[in-house]
This record gives sequence, C-alpha cells and structure tokens, in this order.
Amino acid sequence: MPIAWGLFAKQWLKRAERRDAVVDDADRFLCLWIAFNGWMKSQYGESSTDDRLIECAKRDTGLFQHFKQLQENDNEFKENLDSLSVFQIADLRYVGDVEQPENAAIQYDGSYDSLMDALYRVRCNLFLGNKDPAEETKDKELISLTYNILYPLFKGYFKSSSYAF
Repeated sequence: MPIAWGLFAKQWLKRAERRDAVVDDADRFLCLWIAFNGWMKSQYGESSTDDRLIECAKRDTGLFQHFKQLQENDNEFKENLDSLSVFQIADLRYVGDVEQPENAAIQYDGSYDSLMDALYRVRCNLFLGNKDPAEETKDKELISLTYNILYPLFKGYFKSSSYAF
C-alpha cells in the first residue's frame, strides 16, 4: 500500500511542534526533518535518494519564494539566518563504524541553496554522524538554530500548499 506522504508529513510536523520537558530541539528537528522528507518524497518521487530530494528542493520555486518572503519580512527568521552564517558545519557522517573522509565544512552564505545544504548537513550529522547536542553546547545551538529556520520555512510553505491544515 502506498504511503500517503501528505498525511505522513502532517503527522510528523505535529510531533515536531511538541514543547514538553522530555523533548528537546534535537528531537523536534528530527521530527521536522522526517516531515520535510515525507513532503519532498510526495513532490519529487518516492524512490528518490536524499541527495536528489535536496537538489529538487533547491529548484522548487514555491519553496524558494517562501524563503525569500521570510528573509525579507520576518525579523526573527533573518536573525536566525545571520546567526547560522557564523557556523562552519563539518561532515561528521559514519558508514558502519567508519568515519567518512572529511568533506569540506560548509557555511551558509545567504543563498537559498547554501541554506538547503546547511540544513541537510545538520540532518546527516544527526542521523548518520556524531552530532551530540547533549554533550556539545555548539551542537545544541546549531540544532536549535536549524530547527528555528526550517520550521517556519517548511510549515509556512506546507500550510499554503494542498496539505493545508
């Protein structure tokens, strides 16, 4: 039975919105990413790889326009983007028990494409690497920041799409 990706994304988005003592921004970011990933699969193909999904999201004119609107009109969003620009985001992925050869660190440069790359790198480090917000203050700050950027970007666009709440 095929997955209803819109419903899937909506349910994970609700999980990402939880605000209780046992759920931190890393938990919320992971839930938010799962929602975003489900939405991307509904838009760009269920069998697409994560890398391809990100490349498609970079070309999504509606999502890009929503980014530009937030960047121009939402002061908190702009401040979060400015804060993100100071982070060098290393590639901390592991395959099996082996750390991957070091790819160059990436940094948000103000562009939509670099934002998608930065968000995806944080996602990869959480899912496949050794990003640990419980241990590292810098990691916790970066994860909170990326949650606070992806949430209004994705929710606002998702809400305006055919999946309206």
